[in-house]
Amino acid sequence: MREFLQMPVGASAHSGQIDQMTILTHWLMALLFIGWGAFFVFTLIRFRSGANPKANYSGVKSHFASYIEWAVAAIELVLIVVFAIPAWAARVDAFPQESEATVVRIVA
Repeated sequence: MREFLQMPVGASAHSGQIDQMTILTHWLMALLFIGWGAFFVFTLIRFRSGANPKANYSGVKSHFASYIEWAVAAIELVLIVVFAIPAWAARVDAFPQESEATVVRIVA
């Protein structure tokens, strides 16, 4: 996936974590794209006018769509809690001393 996304060579100590999070996010988006595309095709075939000449006003009787929405939200929560927050915490915990860092002063 890294070659497909044409990601540059990591230039920092934490670039691997950020690249991994980016790759996982792209896999999730690809999976969601395929899933929602398949659902769209299914609904086009299932609810076409030829198969359903009269409208059905009773509504949906299953909660399958709700379960899928909760699953997507859970996967996104895992991405944030397991990958994004630790990567961010590793960056903000390791500040160098001012004598070892490059100090940039900006006057606007």
